[in-house]
Amino acid sequence: METLMNYISNLNWIAVVVATLAGFGVGAVWYSQAIMGKPWMKAIGLKEKDMKSASMAEPMIIGLLTVFVTAVALGVLVQPLALTTALQGATFGILIALAFITTNKVMNVLFEQRSKSLVWINLGGDVLALGVMGAILAVWQ
Repeated sequence: METLMNYISNLNWIAVVVATLAGFGVGAVWYSQAIMGKPWMKAIGLKEKDMKSASMAEPMIIGLLTVFVTAVALGVLVQPLALTTALQGATFGILIALAFITTNKVMNVLFEQRSKSLVWINLGGDVLALGVMGAILAVWQ
């Protein structure tokens, strides 16, 4: 436990915040109408009027907090692995996304009997976001 606390105390918190904002930004671009917003809305059965009338404050705040937790965890894991290049960090972030996020989301969508296209839409954003976050955290320790 002491080692974990050392890694947390040694985090570059500015890098964690930048990685958080970058990861959240990737999500914002990914789910924009120009990229995957329309297919995502179709996959979950939402119409544009539903989105316009919905309050997005809570999902945005909680989403930002979850990305922050992910950035902290990635930052802690990058240190003992001695990842120092953008490629190493991006590869690690993508690996984490594939190993932990992908497996859970695929299982959830299958059991919930939701659209399989939803899996690919969501996973694309997650893999990109964690790749970017990993690159930032590896380079900027």
